[in-house]
Order: sequence, then structure tokens, then C-alpha cells
Amino acid sequence: MYAIRYSWLFVLPLIAIIAITVTTILHFRKRKLRKPKHDNSSLIAHTKTIRELPEYKAAKKRYNMLLCLAAVLFVISASSITVVTSRLVSVEDSHSDQKNRDIMLCLDVSGSMSNNVNELLTYYLNLVDKMQGERFGVTIFDGVYVTLSPLSDDYAAVSEVLQNLRDNFNNYGPSLWGAAINQQHSSSEIGPGLVGCVEAFDLLGEAERSRSIVLATDNFANPSQEVNIKQAAAYARSYDITVYGLNTGESASKTDYSNQWESKSGREFREAVTMTGGSYYLFAGSKYSVDEIVSQITQQEAAIFEGAGQVVRRDTPQIPALVATISLVLFIFVIWRLKL
Repeated sequence: MYAIRYSWLFVLPLIAIIAITVTTILHFRKRKLRKPKHDNSSLIAHTKTIRELPEYKAAKKRYNMLLCLAAVLFVISASSITVVTSRLVSVEDSHSDQKNRDIMLCLDVSGSMSNNVNELLTYYLNLVDKMQGERFGVTIFDGVYVTLSPLSDDYAAVSEVLQNLRDNFNNYGPSLWGAAINQQHSSSEIGPGLVGCVEAFDLLGEAERSRSIVLATDNFANPSQEVNIKQAAAYARSYDITVYGLNTGESASKTDYSNQWESKSGREFREAVTMTGGSYYLFAGSKYSVDEIVSQITQQEAAIFEGAGQVVRRDTPQIPALVATISLVLFIFVIWRLKL
């Protein structure tokens, strides 16, 4: 659908062009039909024979055709220029589908995780780099949990938080995450930590958003923690939050969980995350599972809503400008041929 942005710039010149064209046609018609009473031009005798010649008739016909063509080209070029100056625009309704998927990166920073934190943070950076359109947040936990970055679609800011944590993890001091890191328990509050990651999501129970947690821990849980991993996973599931688990503390086969070396705590961790609809990975193979996690999160049934409709107007001067240029060039050529 097309429209004229400045209609008065189109209507007024168009009226003028029509008026000029009609006036010119009527003038030539009256001049042809009118018998002049007084003509100051010099009369030439015996021209009837010349006017009857086929060559003369052909030349006159060609002249009249060129004159009509000049008039048509003038009207076309003037009209096209008028369309360009009045700004021809295309009008369409735009409805943009917007992703509203949230991902919380949840990291255990207890003392037993010190050998794996840097590699896990690199893993998280790769995960953020491979996603598009989602909001990311970063939460760490030990005896307590701290949200370092609330949910944000500013990927540069989220990556900066992860890089800062990775570069300064072994050189911490009074920092935003010091309260969690300085606990340095040999075992961590994994259940409460997962609950904290759940509560780091905004608008829980209010907005229909797809929510996921990527939880990395060695699964060395404090035996006296108030909430265990399965209870925390059930809490996440109550808000339709999917948990993806990265276990750095198991050495069993990545795919064969009937392996005798899988510990009881490892089995509980695996059952907890799969209960939410997520997947369970051993960190020995996690570097190969970045694409797999990305694929599963993106294939997860995401809440995608249609954005508010809006009318979009785009200037489209190309065609009338091209028509104006071509017709103007042809008009000048015809006028030169008529020697006017």
C-alpha cells in the first residue's frame, strides 16, 4: 500500500500541470479553427502544391507527433517530480515477534570448586556468545547466594561480569561477590543456592516467560543444608523453570548412568534436573555440550509474543525519480529535434 506524505505538495502542482496542459491544447485548437481577419505574416503564393506533396504531409505529421510526444513527456516528468517532492511512501502494518526467554547462569563458588571455576566461567562465556535474543543473569553461591548480574540482554555487560569474576577469582577482596566467595566452605549450600537462582528471576508467577537455569557445581553439598537439591528442583519446576546441570564432581560415563561409579549424590543431582525437563552433564564432557545445551534451550517451548502493531512508513522515491529522469531526458531530446 502506498500513500503521499505531503498531499498538498502533490495536489497543487498536479492541478497546475493539468491547467497548463488543458490551456495549451485549447489554445492550439482555437488557433487551428479560427480564421484570422488580419494576418501580418507574408503570404506565399502557390503553396498548395507543396502542401499536397507526400513528403510535406509526412514531415508535418512527424512534427505534430513529436509535438504531442513533447507534451506527454512534459506531463509525465512534471508529475513524477511532483510525486518525489511530495514523498511517496509505502505503508504497512508491522508486528514483530519478540523472544522472552530468560537464562540464569548459576555457579557454585565453594572452596572445592576452585580448580574448576575458571574453566566453567569460560564455558559460560561461550554459552552467552552462542545465544541471541535472550536475557542472561549471573548468580553465584556458597554459604549464601549473590546475584552479580540481574537479567539483561546487554551481552557485553554480562560477559564483562563473567570475565571479571574469572580474572579475579583467586585475587578477591572487597567485591560484589566477596560475601559469597569468602565463605570458603568445603561443601556448599547447593539446594538453597538453586533456590536463590530461582528467586533471581523477575516477575515470577506474573509474566509468561520461558526460564532456564544452567547450574554448575561439584555436588559436594553441606549435609545440614535446609533444602536439598530435589526440593530446590521441585521449587524451580513449580515456576516452570528448566534446570540444566553441570556436575564437576563425577567421573562416571556421560551417557551410561547405570555405571557403578555414579554416586548417590550424583544420581540425585541428575534426577533433580531431569525432573524439571532439563539435562544433566558431567563436566568432563561439558566442553562438548555447549552446542547441545544451546540447542535444547532454543528448542524449549519458549513464550514468544507478538509485539504491539505499528504502522511503518518507508520513503519509496526510486520509481518516480527514475521515471522523472528518463522522461525529462526524452523531453529535452524531442524539444531539440523540434528546434523549439
